[in-house]
Amino acid sequence: MKLSKTLLLAALTFVSAEKLQYFGANESSGEFGEDDFPGVYNRNYVYPDIEKIEVLREQGMNAFRVCNRWERLQHELYGELNEFDITEIKKIIDTITAKGAIAVIDPHNYARYNNKLIGSKEVPIEAFVDFWIRLAEVFKDNENVWFGLVNEPHDINTNDWFMAARAAVDGIRSTGAKNTILVPGNGWTGAWNWCQSYYGESNADVALRYFSSEDENILFEVHQYFDSDYSGYNSQCVQRPCQNLFKEYIEWLKANNLKGWVGEIGSFFNDECHQCIQEAIEYLQENREYIVGALWWAAGPWWGSNGLSIEPNDEKAFPGQMAWLKPYLPGPSELTEVPTFINKKVYCEGCNVTGTGGDGSLWGWENEKACEINVVLCELATGDDGSYWGWENGTSCKIDKIACGFISEDDNIDDSILDNSYCGGCDVTATGDDGSYWGWENGKSCEIDKIACGFISEDDNINDTFFDTNYCRGCDITATGADGSYWSWENGKSCEIDKVMCGLNKNESIENDYIDNINSHYCKGCTVTSTGGDGSLWGWESKGSCEINKKLCGLDSNEVESNNYCIGCDITATGEDGSLWGWENQMSCKIDIMLCKTGRGAVSSNCKFEALGYKCCSHCYSIYQNDDGFWGIENNEWCGIPDECNLKKSNEVS
Repeated sequence: MKLSKTLLLAALTFVSAEKLQYFGANESSGEFGEDDFPGVYNRNYVYPDIEKIEVLREQGMNAFRVCNRWERLQHELYGELNEFDITEIKKIIDTITAKGAIAVIDPHNYARYNNKLIGSKEVPIEAFVDFWIRLAEVFKDNENVWFGLVNEPHDINTNDWFMAARAAVDGIRSTGAKNTILVPGNGWTGAWNWCQSYYGESNADVALRYFSSEDENILFEVHQYFDSDYSGYNSQCVQRPCQNLFKEYIEWLKANNLKGWVGEIGSFFNDECHQCIQEAIEYLQENREYIVGALWWAAGPWWGSNGLSIEPNDEKAFPGQMAWLKPYLPGPSELTEVPTFINKKVYCEGCNVTGTGGDGSLWGWENEKACEINVVLCELATGDDGSYWGWENGTSCKIDKIACGFISEDDNIDDSILDNSYCGGCDVTATGDDGSYWGWENGKSCEIDKIACGFISEDDNINDTFFDTNYCRGCDITATGADGSYWSWENGKSCEIDKVMCGLNKNESIENDYIDNINSHYCKGCTVTSTGGDGSLWGWESKGSCEINKKLCGLDSNEVESNNYCIGCDITATGEDGSLWGWENQMSCKIDIMLCKTGRGAVSSNCKFEALGYKCCSHCYSIYQNDDGFWGIENNEWCGIPDECNLKKSNEVS
């Protein structure tokens, strides 16, 4: 890659030669994939690139925080350390320390294990102590390995946290380990709030109950960012002058003869933040008697074009912030300049996902190196495990393949999917929010094959056109065509609804055995005894629960007024719950999906069936035909299907 520019040290602002003892980077990536524990290596998480760490060290960095997760290092509380992860981390730590740098072990867990607080019934303090005793036994003979108890405790009682920290320190010391231990503060470990109490008792007050200057090799860790909410997520550094955020914390260290450590500091690349970072680091250097060192956030193989990243590229060039830091790095380093590049995205050619980034980005692996998935071009990215991924609200998310109808990679249902997803029989015990039917077989739930069981076809044979590549496998309508066609989205592409197969275009005689078929999982009557969480209605017949057929019982039409349904079926928007909405009479209204699926318009007041002693149906769902016309059921009685419904259906068929 051609370097965009080379920043010479002579062009940088003069800084004091009296530097912090340690300055380095957070190697972040081993903590990724927090929704998948323990996860799959190089898919859900990855450990740092040793060669890239060496490039950082050559520029003068001498401290590296190796981020990981407790749940990966120890799969069960009180259990043995996981051999794979502890081996991989040890390789990295041994390489770092062999060159004279320090390596900080960082369980990036926020004082939690599987989202349960340390000190809770689920995660006793004793479990936390056990974990650190096991780690200490592995690394206690290497004095360049430091122990960071945990990353950023928050939403925990401050006394409870420092009690747990004291217990962990005592456990580590019981092994004979004299390694330096970093004790972070509560309230996300902010330097700016060290003496505040909005998160409970202040760190400044509680820490002194459990620690003092007599404790050897103990550093009190803080993190600091300079944007509006102190998170580091925002690009502007507005907390000026930036050194002020450290003052109360450093004065507390001085007053109690204690030592401190800035475990995270970072910003985006702009002039305002450059000045802010200079102010902060120079103030820390002035107080180097009490501040032992600092670490930039962040570096790591999956940080890509993130605005805070200083991960070098293959040409040993860096994002611009590394040039800011060079004058403050303690070394040793023989290099006098920092090659830089414009930190822009390097996209994969394909859409195969192997991991997720700390900022929610999706990552792949091509040509023996990581690359970022282009979520704009890859509307539907895929994972190595067959998972589908999307992009919502500025972050990646895994797609629910069952809810979205992605149950096959092609238009044919392969046997393995049927074996894994569908029941052997057709007994319905529950319904899904997406309209799916579910049963219970062999001690577990399984999905009912609605086609094979005849719930969405007119006969027991599957129409060949159903498997045509133009038709959807299911019947969920997401859009309508100008020609009156119905459309949906399956397998990452649009498909047309087969109206005949889905019962939206009946023009053939339907005998009474069909009535028995479609009612196989419904109640015979219409007496409602309870409601389902998905809006379904349920009754009790033959000593068992059964679902009320709302269409046949005419219960859908009773809800039209109370639910503000539209008169027509023109869709202008969709709701977060999957509902469809229109706009009529200068206000929004909900689309009545059940009635609109039949293509009905306004029903005429003229009813030819009244002469026969029957009412006209308020819907167009026909289940029987004779010489008098089409018939349906409403309120447990026969009703005639209005001519308008049949005329529209005939026009659609022609």
